[in-house]
Amino acid sequence: VMARGFGSTRAKDGEDVGSGTLFRLGSTTKMFVAATALTLVEEGRLDLDRPISSYVPELSSRLGRLTMQQLLTHTGGMFDDTPMKGPSDDGALGRMVLGLKDDAIFLEPGRFFSYSNPGYWLAGYVIERVDGRPFADAVKARVLDPVGMIHSTFRPEQAERLPFARPHDGKRSELRPAPNHTGTWPSGSLFSSADEMARFLRALLDDGMLDGRRVLAAN
Repeated sequence: VMARGFGSTRAKDGEDVGSGTLFRLGSTTKMFVAATALTLVEEGRLDLDRPISSYVPELSSRLGRLTMQQLLTHTGGMFDDTPMKGPSDDGALGRMVLGLKDDAIFLEPGRFFSYSNPGYWLAGYVIERVDGRPFADAVKARVLDPVGMIHSTFRPEQAERLPFARPHDGKRSELRPAPNHTGTWPSGSLFSSADEMARFLRALLDDGMLDGRRVLAAN
């Protein structure tokens, strides 16, 4: 009905923000991780209540007993962390996750809600292993492309080619390049716009339907 942007893409000499300007979504990214997992559930390739060691047998024994249900609902009892700078290759997610030990869990799984970004790194890597493609490519193929979010991406080098709200520090100095850590992408690093987020929300509100066709699993 109405879409309008406000502000500037840079503190100095930026372009006007529009409804198609890309922003890093932060933890809103987690909705897309969950939606991607549910496409694998719908295909019978992923069971939310099965120990994730079924899909990633190399995990430490305690982590391997967690379930996707616990990871996606922040009830796995895992610690929290948010490193934003690190390696930028697709293999970084696997290295990050497989480097976690039993002490990544500090509460009894399934009993408490405790917000955990690392829980979503783990969920993202399970998706990667079950799907057989790098995490970012799996989300693109399973959710972003079907919904028509053609410009949304986890890859900063792609986002920077489009109208893009630049990151700044507390002194209003632009951060170039944008902070990036591929190993933490599932917890908060998707870039998207108001226009494309609206397509995702329309599909959620209409039981997975958009533009007359099914793009997501029914609720």
